[in-house]
Amino acid sequence: ENNVILGYVMFGQILDTKDKQAAFNEIEKSLRSYETDIGLLKEAFFKLSYRSSSQIKAASQIMEACACYLWLSELVLVKMERVINKINKYIDQHLDEQFTVSEICKELNISRSKLYQISNQYFGMGLAEYIKKKRISKAKEILCDTDYSINDVAAMCGICDYNYFYKVFKKETGLSPSQFQKQNKR
Repeated sequence: ENNVILGYVMFGQILDTKDKQAAFNEIEKSLRSYETDIGLLKEAFFKLSYRSSSQIKAASQIMEACACYLWLSELVLVKMERVINKINKYIDQHLDEQFTVSEICKELNISRSKLYQISNQYFGMGLAEYIKKKRISKAKEILCDTDYSINDVAAMCGICDYNYFYKVFKKETGLSPSQFQKQNKR
């Protein structure tokens, strides 16, 4: 690909000629100067299967198709990793704001269904749940490292409603934000 060798396809242990005896005679001539057990070689040689050049070409094309599939699969994974990183970057940069799925889709130039599919497949949960978990994670960091009020922490995490923040935080951690802050203050 682009003058870079990605791999090799090698065939062995088959014959591409029906005249095994003539092929063996050629091999025997070329091996005369070597110490070779011709009897063992002949026995092994005549066990080889014949495959026509069209069969060999077909097998080669199948191998090429498989190699292309593997190569393209890696490309898809690399592209998907970039999309996942962009999604995470967008969410992290806007975590303290109210943003919509439509804004993410527009920014990343992907469809809503593709965004939801990626979220479920790579984050293991829906997008709203993923964003909520990231917001609670950020809230835990802020609560551990600062003396900000719970209301300020909620706003820094993009949750303007104190009561909703309190409810979600307690559900995720098992502690109220103030209990969590007292227990985990650094």
